[in-house]
Amino acid sequence: EITELDRARWPYTTLVDVMRPLEELRTVTPDTPLKDALEIMGREDLNQLPVVRNGVLAGILSRTQLLDYFRTRTELRA
Repeated sequence: EITELDRARWPYTTLVDVMRPLEELRTVTPDTPLKDALEIMGREDLNQLPVVRNGVLAGILSRTQLLDYFRTRTELRA
């Protein structure tokens, strides 16, 4: 984890040294309902969810994007 990395090593550290591999992350598929994705984010305290299709990263979904979508949808119904 990056918070445990000695500051003196920062100039020599690459992303592979501190990143979490995709297979260790909580992911969703493009077919995951938005409501389910938001519930996962809330339950697991995540701000982003990788969207994976056939083992390949297709995109990143953020909590902000989801909340903006639901807010806009609610406003349009009013």
